[in-house]
Amino acid sequence: MPASTVSEHDWGDTVSVPGASPVKVHLEPMLHGSGRTPFGQQRRLWAAFVIEAAGLKLLHIGDSGYGDGRLFREIGRKHGGFDLAIIPIGAHEPVSFMKDSNTSPAEAVKLRADVQARQAMAHHFEAFQLGFERMMRRGQR
Repeated sequence: MPASTVSEHDWGDTVSVPGASPVKVHLEPMLHGSGRTPFGQQRRLWAAFVIEAAGLKLLHIGDSGYGDGRLFREIGRKHGGFDLAIIPIGAHEPVSFMKDSNTSPAEAVKLRADVQARQAMAHHFEAFQLGFERMMRRGQR
């Protein structure tokens, strides 16, 4: 089995992935806290990934707050839209505390338009109870 390779990159970097089909991965800035200890906060960049392969463009945001939407409008303009955006909907209540780290369902709808995505898929919701929003349980509506 081949050894894995790990590398660090900055926002705005593009990484080419070797293989039979050319794949490019662009790193874009996101709005989220970072750090694993109280003393290591904001010492790492939080990034989204734009993946270009086989003539398609995919945006995987991972986790981010929506903020004022500026980051997402810039990414949409820079990359000319996406075939698919994978959009996080995370713990978003209370808004005063969570707005800079997680996206609400209403913000996710705006985000899709901002990045000019033809299709969107939500992820990250109801994985863990981190905020005050009500989590749906199987069979509940």
